[in-house]
Amino acid sequence: MKTLEQYMKENLDDEIIDHAVRASRDEYGTVRFYIHPDGHDGDTLDFRVRDGNVVVPITNDGFEVPAHVGTPTQGTSHDQ
Repeated sequence: MKTLEQYMKENLDDEIIDHAVRASRDEYGTVRFYIHPDGHDGDTLDFRVRDGNVVVPITNDGFEVPAHVGTPTQGTSHDQ
């Protein structure tokens, strides 16, 4: 799973500096967003925001990838 930092560095290396971000809230009020290079082909990454500024990656199958473990966990609970 690519981190937000990896995504940004790869795009900066390709001189892509503009990105489209789409934000939403789930049924628990948790902010989620995805980011994609604006006007360019590239990866689209999905994240959940928790604890103010912690960005948690979400895989294509809806699982979150915890920072402390390499194995995804289900990302549907509001208390994770």
